[in-house]
Amino acid sequence: MKGLILSGGKGNYKETDKPDPINYYGLTKLEAELQIQTLKDYCIARPSVIYGSTPASGKTNFVLWAINMLKNNQQIKAATNRTTTPTLNTNLAQMTLEIAQKKLRQR
Repeated sequence: MKGLILSGGKGNYKETDKPDPINYYGLTKLEAELQIQTLKDYCIARPSVIYGSTPASGKTNFVLWAINMLKNNQQIKAATNRTTTPTLNTNLAQMTLEIAQKKLRQR
């Protein structure tokens, strides 16, 4: 996705792809990762498009917005030229706990 650690130019990124932030937000995320990598043991997760079954902090996520639009028989207008990997918030929480419990580390 554009604006994060990877520029978004090619899509289907791998963990080994060279970071290429295109804005300050992406640069700060990259700098945080570089600081984490100075630790002996670490694991970095890069979830995107996090969604859940209820709004978080008063914000409606894309999935809830789309469901609401469809329930109201409204047309959905969304970008068709982007590829993302939506992440269910409860799955992310479970995976993060599993990483910690199994002490999984970057290689």
